[in-house]
Amino acid sequence: MRNAKLFCFGVVIVLVSSAAVAQFLDAPKKASKFQATLVSAFTECAASPGGISTTDNPGAACAAVAADPGCTFGPTGSGKLKVTERSDSSTGIKDIFLVARFRKLLCPELTVLCLEADMPGVTSSGCLSGADCTWADLESYTLGVACCVVQDNGSCTISATLNETLPEALSTARYSIPLDRFSIRRHLETVPAFVPGIAATPGLAGGPKKATNLKGWFVNVYDECLPAGQNTTAPGLLGVLAPGEACDPPVPADSCRLTEDGRGKYSFKGGKGGVAGSGGGGNSGGLQYQMRLTKLDPACEGQVLAFVADFNMTTNDCVGAATCTAEKLTDQLLGTCTVENGKCSVKDNLEAFTMETWITTETNFEIGRVSVLNASGRIMTGGIYLGD
Repeated sequence: MRNAKLFCFGVVIVLVSSAAVAQFLDAPKKASKFQATLVSAFTECAASPGGISTTDNPGAACAAVAADPGCTFGPTGSGKLKVTERSDSSTGIKDIFLVARFRKLLCPELTVLCLEADMPGVTSSGCLSGADCTWADLESYTLGVACCVVQDNGSCTISATLNETLPEALSTARYSIPLDRFSIRRHLETVPAFVPGIAATPGLAGGPKKATNLKGWFVNVYDECLPAGQNTTAPGLLGVLAPGEACDPPVPADSCRLTEDGRGKYSFKGGKGGVAGSGGGGNSGGLQYQMRLTKLDPACEGQVLAFVADFNMTTNDCVGAATCTAEKLTDQLLGTCTVENGKCSVKDNLEAFTMETWITTETNFEIGRVSVLNASGRIMTGGIYLGD
């Protein structure tokens, strides 16, 4: 199974063909959009070398290193990413619209920026095998034509659809496309320059002037389809038109899931002017977040669900370095709730988890995969649903 034993973050996209609706189990009522402000990416701190830590609420850290110092935000620069559903009313063809807008970047002349996404476990109906299927993972997939050239004034706009970047991959079917992480890289570079996140204002050097929100929807998770030669079920084809490896039938990660009438939403929001908070705990100031799930399967009733996310956090409140990046937090627990009458919700602030250092100083929050977990593992992750 693709599930982790602990708690995690991500984004997903979903789409289905009416010919296979009875077989395709992933059908939340709505999951239509992902949008986020963009921040500079910093090299992850896998293990502190020692001697460097955050000041308040001490934690191991590494000296901060910009992942791509050759392309950054200017002092008043900013960036936004929006991913939304789109369909052709005349043909019924489903698609995903991808837009990233930058202003006042500091990058070399004629820099080309391209959008990249991790899409593990895409599940769809209408596969060439005749059954529903889960595609083999598309990890760190560069979205082809989803690129732009930075102009003299530092502006750059990426505008493309998924069918343009992965030709004819989507049809009239439904698809569940987990997008665990977005990143934007310079063409031919191997590291990201920008990622979704939230930043304090005025923020760290090379960071945006303002980056205050990230929000999206949840979809259900399916078991992983292993590479060729390792599939436990017969490989099929990816989608209806674009060939690729897949496994059929899809295997739900757990019986606890969103029903056809269910909805799941999450959001992160910085305080006024960034993430600098009031220090009062609870829901006032700081980096606020919430999750809400409704009309869950009866199998969820009474279960404790965890809202989790991956964070890479860089701050200027450090010992042993002017700026430092904390050891990466994977599946950081943000809160739990008990399912009652098909509902479950979490609303809180990072102050509740004794992380004051991140909300009272200049801090860059890179936010990765967002998920919901139960005792068996990951059962929902962020994404978009395109249905009938």
